[in-house]
Amino acid sequence: MLYKCLIFIVTVSVITYFMPKEGKFNYEFDINTPWKYGLLQASFDFPIYKSEEQVQKEQDSLLVYYQPYFMMDKNVEKDMQTKLRDDYNQTLKFLLPSMDYYRHISKTLKRIYERGLLSTGDAQLLADDSISSIQLVDKNMATNQAVDQLFTVKGAYEHLLNADTLHYSKRILQSCNLDNYLTPNISYDLEKSEAALQDLLSSVSWASGMVINGQKIIDRGEIINEHTYDILRSLQKVWEKRSESAKEIRLTFMGQALLVS
Repeated sequence: MLYKCLIFIVTVSVITYFMPKEGKFNYEFDINTPWKYGLLQASFDFPIYKSEEQVQKEQDSLLVYYQPYFMMDKNVEKDMQTKLRDDYNQTLKFLLPSMDYYRHISKTLKRIYERGLLSTGDAQLLADDSISSIQLVDKNMATNQAVDQLFTVKGAYEHLLNADTLHYSKRILQSCNLDNYLTPNISYDLEKSEAALQDLLSSVSWASGMVINGQKIIDRGEIINEHTYDILRSLQKVWEKRSESAKEIRLTFMGQALLVS
């Protein structure tokens, strides 16, 4: 008896294991063609999903409002001002006609760092993505800042040379190696930027409506228009998801095992 029970269990298990488990959506359909089956009604509530192309288009249209986050480091300006002061006391005072030049350079650097100095790589990233404004974080406070108001290293150097050519000689300023005092003080914050991007993209709904249990979807001979096609495609997607759930798989396995037994 034990041997027979063992053979019975093994046989049922093997046959059931190799039986198909997926619940298939047994309808074929295409847009602008007649429905060749009988009346189809919804047997449960389900959303009408948008196509991936439509969702992608809506997400792309929202990207114009995307503002990545950048962190400002105030210590950079302090370090550069300290370096400028030390260099002036050691070498620059012998190159500059008066201390007014030092004050002019220091004030111009202050304005540059207050607006924000971007690295070349970050500036290129913003240009490639056509981003017009960012969220600039300073002491846990974020403010909206236009990208064209920020400085690049090249732009900041040119600004130092040309800020006041009427009173300060460009040739003398060029001899001071002013690029030594230009270090980016704002940097890209990946974590905050990715979170902001996901929040923005998640605001796009993947559904354009709902189909209620018992609602008529289509009847024999009716032409499948674009709206009906979206409903049928959504029904197929939900049907496949339901058949792939752990509960459905377990129930299917139990039913097949009972049938084989």
